[in-house]
Amino acid sequence: MTSSENNDVINDLNDITQCSVCLRTFVDPRILPCIHTFCLKCLRQMGVKQDESLSHPLSCPLCRQPFSLPENSFDALNKNFFMTKLIQTTKKLNLKEKNAKRVECGISTACCSSHCQDISCLKCSQQASGGGEEEDEDDNEVSKSSQSGIDCKQHSAKLDVYCHDCQCLICLKCLIDGHKGHRGETVADAANGFSREIESNIARLSTLRFLSCDLTRHSETQKQKMVTELKNTKMEIKKKSEEVKDLIDRHLQSLLEDFSTVEREKLKEADIVKLETERYETMLSGLEGYCKEVLSKGSPTDVCQLKNGLNQRTKELERLFYKTEIFSLKLSFKATKYEEILQKQRNLIGEIDVETKTVDSFETSAMLIGCDDGRSSSADLLKVDLHDEPKVSVLGRRIPSMVRPEVAMATRCNILYVCGVGEGTNEIWRFHLVSGWSLCGSLTQGRIRHCVGCVGDSLYVCGGFSETEGKVLDSVEAFDLLRCQKSLAVGQLSSSVQNACCISYNQLLYIFCGLNQNNVTMERIQVYDTVSNACRLLTRPIPNPFGPTGAWRAVLFGKSVFLFSRWTCFLFDIEAETWKEKEHLRTEVDYFGLVRNNKSIYVIGGGVDEVDADGRWSWNCCDVIKRISFAETQQKVFSSRWKNVAKLPNKTLVHCCSTLDFPCK
Repeated sequence: MTSSENNDVINDLNDITQCSVCLRTFVDPRILPCIHTFCLKCLRQMGVKQDESLSHPLSCPLCRQPFSLPENSFDALNKNFFMTKLIQTTKKLNLKEKNAKRVECGISTACCSSHCQDISCLKCSQQASGGGEEEDEDDNEVSKSSQSGIDCKQHSAKLDVYCHDCQCLICLKCLIDGHKGHRGETVADAANGFSREIESNIARLSTLRFLSCDLTRHSETQKQKMVTELKNTKMEIKKKSEEVKDLIDRHLQSLLEDFSTVEREKLKEADIVKLETERYETMLSGLEGYCKEVLSKGSPTDVCQLKNGLNQRTKELERLFYKTEIFSLKLSFKATKYEEILQKQRNLIGEIDVETKTVDSFETSAMLIGCDDGRSSSADLLKVDLHDEPKVSVLGRRIPSMVRPEVAMATRCNILYVCGVGEGTNEIWRFHLVSGWSLCGSLTQGRIRHCVGCVGDSLYVCGGFSETEGKVLDSVEAFDLLRCQKSLAVGQLSSSVQNACCISYNQLLYIFCGLNQNNVTMERIQVYDTVSNACRLLTRPIPNPFGPTGAWRAVLFGKSVFLFSRWTCFLFDIEAETWKEKEHLRTEVDYFGLVRNNKSIYVIGGGVDEVDADGRWSWNCCDVIKRISFAETQQKVFSSRWKNVAKLPNKTLVHCCSTLDFPCK
């Protein structure tokens, strides 16, 4: 690169790292929800001018997008670590360009920052900009100060302990004095755990970025359809105008002006949606890349500093992503009769009828694994699109481990988690739309026939059967979905249980039905509190829990739980703790898959146990997928409203079932 080109690059970097408010290099850059970055000091001054109390939403100085301060404090805004790194890189390039030597000047930082305008002292310039770290000669190495640690301002000791209760770096003296009784561990050990947490966030960001790419393509397709429909409508208008040439001049001009307005507005809306999805994709890619850079090049201190804001940022991006809407356009031209035009003084050519509706960006699909025909099981991952006419496909992605039919599956942040896998039935696997299957952790105690539920960022595994001990379990284990380490035993159920079903609601896990150690049906609901890790039994039992309890399946809708079986169906109100039987909604089969989308409940597969001519029990499986709408479940009827809508590739029992959201095609 020539000297002139190098100067151009440096000038561009200087422009990027310049605050648009004070027109100086960023000092403690903070990023707003709209992705614009400003100095912390500039934001404070701007906030005081807009609202001294800081109790009302403020506006971005550039785009005027409103935002609220977390905890009513500018200090709680997320730091722009990427911009901080870019500022450091820009300063290094400036130093190289001026042939400055990297030596300490021997005077105070304040003196150096105020008098050394060419920033000849790298250490002082970094301290003056708030970096506080000395960079190594090699750009690919971590700074020496980061490797050696940061000194505690109170005790002048190394910050080599991480306090989990306060979520900050402290020294040993701080742990003894001000953080007594808090849970602390070395920075290196904490960084190892946080690294797994960051990797989990990277995986979630990768999934969102993958979905964002499809969303961008989908928005472009909708725009092309819009352009075609607009073009066809325009041709129809012109054709109609030829039939009324004598009266067309003034009315045609008026109508085309209306059409142009609609065309301009709708295409502008389509462009805005496309730009938003592309911008979101850029945000995801940038955050993901920065996280990977910290993991690959950062020190334990860098990882710890990144952790606090990353979870919140990732959740915020997920929340914004699933709120993205794409609009389709239905445009039609309604011709009018000439006599009516003259009588009612309407436009001689016709009217433009515009109907804009929101189309779904994502579609919910049921995911099945470990399907069993009563003789053998399959490790294939089946996908059932929950459309008006469901389509079944095999994704061709098998878990690279032994899969038993009696594993359990749950979905969190559009990621599938399957536990009870492997020869020891203690492996936990996850499935990403982008990367496929990966082993993410293990259970403390291997088990089958257990039930699972997600509360926050934890996967709770309840009960089940231990093949090694030959007994039904009452233990509850919690698996941290962010750190992805070995699960921890956190509590016990009121009774040991297997083949139960689990529903999570407001930090509580409701365990329905199942068999206890004596092979007796559990008639009362077990409620496990994930905050206190205590379990209690509800007073009111299930009114009539007959039939094989392993066949019960539950799904939550609002504050009501639908509990289905071959023999009957119950509706349980969680708040009132009341039961209502709806026998006409019975499924007619055992061991079926049960999922829901926004409108309907789906029953997938299942079977009936029968005695053959030789007196042996066997399963007569089915391949039917049937559906009932939530509206129909509320009707007072005495005949089944289930509608057969599709078929599986094979007749099978379904033990493990959950849902994932896929981009609409």
